[in-house]
Amino acid sequence: MFLMFHLFLLNTRYLNTTIYTHKEVLSKLILTPVLLTSVLLYPVLKATIRNSR
Repeated sequence: MFLMFHLFLLNTRYLNTTIYTHKEVLSKLILTPVLLTSVLLYPVLKATIRNSR
């Protein structure tokens, strides 16, 4: 289990150095899930605010 985790960390570090060198790609990688979650959560938040009133 620990070995697998270690390998995973090594792989991610390797991927980060090779593929995600550009800051644009990294920002897109971070922003895309954030945007998706915000879009998904927006109606839920709207509904909760409406219910709380």
